[in-house]
Amino acid sequence: ENKAKIKKVAIYDLKVKGNKIYYLMRTADKKNNQKKYIQTYDIKKNKVVNSKNISVDDRYTYLGNSLYRCEYGKKCFIKEDSLDGKKLLNSYQLPCTKEDFIVDAHPWKNEYTTPYNFGGTVIKGKYIYLINKKGIFRLNKNKSNEFELIYDGSNDNIFNPPLGEELNMDNFGMFDNGDLYMLFANYDNSI
Repeated sequence: ENKAKIKKVAIYDLKVKGNKIYYLMRTADKKNNQKKYIQTYDIKKNKVVNSKNISVDDRYTYLGNSLYRCEYGKKCFIKEDSLDGKKLLNSYQLPCTKEDFIVDAHPWKNEYTTPYNFGGTVIKGKYIYLINKKGIFRLNKNKSNEFELIYDGSNDNIFNPPLGEELNMDNFGMFDNGDLYMLFANYDNSI
């Protein structure tokens, strides 16, 4: 690209393997139009040897020897790619749609509601964990392509509050000991 047009560059994930550095990069021009890339930098050649434009809507992360991307839409997928993003290794369909991750705050009010995020995915070893309003799901990548419900959130006031949702899930993850954690924020009160 024309470097004169780029205002900001951010490298937000990387993986070093052998003589190559694989990384995810986001650029923004002067009008704040954003693009995302997977790039491969060859340390011996001292240059970028591969650059691939990727969707700004999908989420990407390097784990082990793979690049994982989460695609959220009418059907949701986690796709496992090669480090350079050129080869699809596996694809896992999530038991949900994009709408299962979005909640409107204050649905009982007669005013515009704020769409909040409730959910996410975590890949830990051979497992993929998914959380949304329905509960917590788990898939063993080595055994199946089917997610199993390991916690039913239908009767849980955090997952399904009786008067509507006011919490945005800032983060969902897992500690090394296997415990799951969820971080919430109530943006209406800036808590």
